[in-house]
Amino acid sequence: MKKYTRRLKIYTHYSPGKYKKDCKVPYIRLRGKWLEQAGFQVGKPILVVVNKQKLVILFRKCYNE
Repeated sequence: MKKYTRRLKIYTHYSPGKYKKDCKVPYIRLRGKWLEQAGFQVGKPILVVVNKQKLVILFRKCYNE
């Protein structure tokens, strides 16, 4: 598969607060045919590895992981 770079934006999502007013949290939208072409089918479980200024998306081996 040909490698591509995707430019995305971090959006604001308002998360309802249980005991205080709503809280703003970062939100990243990932969608498009390019995900499917990269092997990310609907319903397939993934794992997101979080590092400083870096997110890595991997397939999970099973649904219980």
